Amino acid sequence: MDVKIPERPYLTQGEILRVLSVALGTKNNNPDVDQLARRGDFDCELRSKLLNDLFYLPLVEHGLESFAFFFTKSLDHILNEYVRLVNTVSLDAMDRKESMPVLIEHFFCRFFSGLLLRFHKDFGGPGPRSYLEDIDNNYLGVACRWLELNVDSFPVFLKSNDKKWQDQYRKWKKGQEIPKFESLLLFLSDFPESPDKQTILIHLIASRFIHFYGNKFTAYDLKAYVNQAIKNVGKYDVGRALSMANHNAAEKFAPLRQAIIPAFELLSLKSEKDSTIQQKAKKELDLFEVRIGQMDPSGRTRHFYEWLQARWLLFSGEYQKALKQYEVAFQYSIYRTSNVQEILKEALALAAKERDKALMKRLKNQAAAFGFYNLPEAIESTSNPKKKTKIDVVEDWEIEQWDMAFARLFPAKSCFPGCFDEKKHSVNLPFVHHVEKKHFEREPDLDNPNRRRDVGIKIGGNKRRYSELIWHTDNNHPEHVESLLDAGAKVDLLSDTSDSALLLAILEIVNSGDRRCYDLLKSQKHSQQTMNACTDKEKRTILLAALETGQPDIVSTVLDMGAEVDLRGKTDNTTALNQCLKYLGTLKSPLKTFLNQMSLSIDDPVFIDSVRRLSAGFLGLSDAEVRNRLHSQKYDPRMQEVLSALTEAFVENKVEKFEKDKLYEICNLLLDRGADPNAVHTSPIKGYTPLMLAVENDDAELVKKMLSLGGDPYKVYFHGPEPVDCWKIAQEFRANRSLDVLGRRKA
Repeated sequence: MDVKIPERPYLTQGEILRVLSVALGTKNNNPDVDQLARRGDFDCELRSKLLNDLFYLPLVEHGLESFAFFFTKSLDHILNEYVRLVNTVSLDAMDRKESMPVLIEHFFCRFFSGLLLRFHKDFGGPGPRSYLEDIDNNYLGVACRWLELNVDSFPVFLKSNDKKWQDQYRKWKKGQEIPKFESLLLFLSDFPESPDKQTILIHLIASRFIHFYGNKFTAYDLKAYVNQAIKNVGKYDVGRALSMANHNAAEKFAPLRQAIIPAFELLSLKSEKDSTIQQKAKKELDLFEVRIGQMDPSGRTRHFYEWLQARWLLFSGEYQKALKQYEVAFQYSIYRTSNVQEILKEALALAAKERDKALMKRLKNQAAAFGFYNLPEAIESTSNPKKKTKIDVVEDWEIEQWDMAFARLFPAKSCFPGCFDEKKHSVNLPFVHHVEKKHFEREPDLDNPNRRRDVGIKIGGNKRRYSELIWHTDNNHPEHVESLLDAGAKVDLLSDTSDSALLLAILEIVNSGDRRCYDLLKSQKHSQQTMNACTDKEKRTILLAALETGQPDIVSTVLDMGAEVDLRGKTDNTTALNQCLKYLGTLKSPLKTFLNQMSLSIDDPVFIDSVRRLSAGFLGLSDAEVRNRLHSQKYDPRMQEVLSALTEAFVENKVEKFEKDKLYEICNLLLDRGADPNAVHTSPIKGYTPLMLAVENDDAELVKKMLSLGGDPYKVYFHGPEPVDCWKIAQEFRANRSLDVLGRRKA
């Protein structure tokens, strides 16, 4: 996109990470952070990678694990709060020169003060006021003097060190030079490994960080702002302060605000357009562009024009031009205005309708950086039939959801009459797919048993084609499945959504109990790849589907056929052993399962992702939309009544479907085949393992078996800051039988 965007009032995350790494001294010419600062949020994985590469690893490599964890988590928290601010407070009337003093005073200094206070609490050293009261702004000197007075081994080391390092240290202490990160390591290279060495290194590194900022931003009166924030540590409305500053800056653009209102009204998504609106709206847009040139030649307010221009093109049926224009509008708006999510939503829907996956990927990467999407998880190699080597930022099912949302966002009545493609704006219901009777009754083509056929289904505007074997298995036609296998049909063909015939046959057992297609397919040799395929949207696997049947013989058979015992699937990325233990817990205490389901955290990323995948876009198309919708429904008694009824039916279904003895048999079978009792999960609790779940269920025999197979009862998850192991779980849930098996905890 060759468009010159005015400098944004908000720093980008790449710019912040770059200056933070320079301050710590760990940038080391990292090309990724330079590229992120230059190009913007082009890769949603980079932020986490850079936090690790620039801050966590350089500190951990030198034995500073606790400081590395503290520093990285603090920066991550600050970035999250910063993104929240960017999403809620527009600074669209300000340029960088105007916004930086405001951001430093009201945001960065307040978080920097909090960082200083927490650092002093956790690691000691000079109090924050010691730094702030130094009249020479020699923050390195403050730390050096404190170390000499409080770490007895440090003065001894200084006297015994080489003269070269003694001279160098004196320059640091006087504030004449800022040491490089590597220089600090070399300076202490002969210091004996000890807690003292860690203390010295931590405070020298931290004071270097403080020294860099204290001297770089003296023009902004950094010390006074930080000092004021430390004195007033209570709640502070950062957003209000910034909004007021932007409001004051916007006074000079007041005529522009009035000039854009007619265009906004004419180009509403909901208003019905007549034949005169197209030219009226174009005239208003042209006038607005002229006014921008007169009053705002730098273009800081141009994002309004770019956005409405994209709508005008779309309503005119110029879909490809509109697509390019939406990307321009998005780039003008990010790190500037809080309506980014609206522009993003419109742009993604149009990109999906036009099947521009490359643009969707660019937009979603940036959307993830703004918190509208949670970061997608990598696909396990054994569940990767399409041989994807990287995280699939935009999946096919997402394109379908956005495509179907297009007509809801842009109804036909909102377009200019006679200009648009009516088919693009016709609503398709995701749950209703009419399939003509002739497709169900069609005989298989035994001369071409691997032929893919159109069955009259369109999803997201694309025709779905099914191989003969998959179609007839999905419709439970065992006679046709048998004839196709005899004719040489390949069992390793997958559907467009990565379903195999065997998976569909097992799901038929789950739904109806009919095993006929399964019995035909289980005798066929399947590839390892097919046995461990994971469907795209619901993340179904053959082994987890076999578990859903509740039949040990089916689980045993698919393991014999090559299913990986610890392959993860379902939207919560679970193993079969963990899932089986959850079902056992439901049988033992249906009420507890019901209450747990009703109290699921609506902010849990796994839960939000599950809802987004399974609700066909009606509860939101992005993670942020789903989260907001769930929050709005939390206090709606009607929705809670519906949710309660659905959850009760879900629990009753599991109780009726499964038999306790068979589930125990499956658990033992999985363990005998090598299932990992220490596999860490996000569900039912983040950090839980199958062993923890067995302890909670008080399944003493399973606990005993897991311990004999290498189960680690000392492994912990964190409840807030508190580590919780198997003994604490047993005590909390009064699992006395499990507690007896665990025995005494070693010190």
